[in-house]
Amino acid sequence: GVVIVEPGILGKQFFYINGIQIYSYYKDFPELAIGDEISIKGIISQSRGEKRIKTKTREDIRILNRGLAIEPVSLLTSDVNRQELVARLVRIKGQVIEKTGQRIFVDPVKSDEVGISPEAKLFNRVDDDTGEIIVYIKQYTLIDKSRIKEGDQVEITGILSQNNDELWLLPRSNQDIQVIQNQKIEEVESLNYQILASSAELRDFNKLAPYFIISAIILAIIFIILLFLYKRS
Repeated sequence: GVVIVEPGILGKQFFYINGIQIYSYYKDFPELAIGDEISIKGIISQSRGEKRIKTKTREDIRILNRGLAIEPVSLLTSDVNRQELVARLVRIKGQVIEKTGQRIFVDPVKSDEVGISPEAKLFNRVDDDTGEIIVYIKQYTLIDKSRIKEGDQVEITGILSQNNDELWLLPRSNQDIQVIQNQKIEEVESLNYQILASSAELRDFNKLAPYFIISAIILAIIFIILLFLYKRS
């Protein structure tokens, strides 16, 4: 398989190839990089509902090739519970609805939005039964969570991981989390819209102002003439 995250990023004792976790109790791994194609000798086991291969020494891992590209699978909401995607590199788009501790809850793009534009898909909220996706930020990734706010529209790449009854999306670095539209930007755009609307109303008033002035002058002249005629009579 091809390495999709190196040892020591998501945990000291394991890493992932595309499709399964590779585990070593002694943390005994060769130098690996994302894109390395490797062969592995070990025992298949399971941890927290997720399959993994247990190795004994670094000699159980042999590098066959380097620099291979792995494209993430784009997840729609209906895909998120499919077990065949566990331990694979995936990507989601959606809105951050909550942040708590190491968890970021993302409301993803709906699966029935396939036929509409990407913009419409991206900014629609999900109200179906599949619910949000849990994005879990591991300590050693050094991901800066402070730049992500509730309400942000995001695109997140990571490894889909099984944790007992939950599925977690595990980003590997700051580059895996892209803030597409920030909540503050939306507020600024709303304010700009209000300012533009007020400016448009002011422009419309300025266009009509000369007519109001001319009408007022004519009415004043008529009033003066009537007053003059009244005094003469």
